[in-house]
Amino acid sequence: SIITNLTASNISASGYISSSTLYSNALNVYGNSSMVGVLNMNNYDIQGINSLTISDPGSSEGITWSGGYGWSIFESPNDFSNTSGNLHIVSGSGGVNVRRITLNTDGTSVFPTGSVGIGTDSPNSKLEVAGPSGTSNITTKNTTLNRSGSFGIDGSGVYIQNSNDGDYFDFKNASGTSRFRLVYDTNTYINTTYTSIGNLSNSGSK
Repeated sequence: SIITNLTASNISASGYISSSTLYSNALNVYGNSSMVGVLNMNNYDIQGINSLTISDPGSSEGITWSGGYGWSIFESPNDFSNTSGNLHIVSGSGGVNVRRITLNTDGTSVFPTGSVGIGTDSPNSKLEVAGPSGTSNITTKNTTLNRSGSFGIDGSGVYIQNSNDGDYFDFKNASGTSRFRLVYDTNTYINTTYTSIGNLSNSGSK
């Protein structure tokens, strides 16, 4: 049978709405509705939703793609137990989920497997950043000091660049102590902590 118009203020159904009934652009629901069981759209779309709320955490909840690589998005601890935790994007088949991206509750993001590519679809290392010649591929900025340092490649080769001419470059050991320093002047310094070489743009060797 075909129902061409169905409007109700509240609809409650247990299980399936009769599979022999076809609803054709005809269901308007005002107020609250509830359903116990499966709502099967037979490969049709659900449109015009303002919000979608997932009731429970856990790897068996959330959003899942039934075909392809079995992608899922859900909230749980890293052991995929049914309690609140981090937000995971996973893929897998046969009931085996592999974490691809995890957004932790402390604000950190984790890529547990594979490599990360920025500007490239085929990274050859754990992190590969690609950009046009003359641009800084990687930049780190200290927002308190309003200073930054960049690492990149241009027509002359690999370079390291700071944002202030008066800044220097430090090579530090594991404890943070400077062992070798490049400074922006014309002198060479040797002290008990490190050796410092001056402005490399000057003629002659240091």
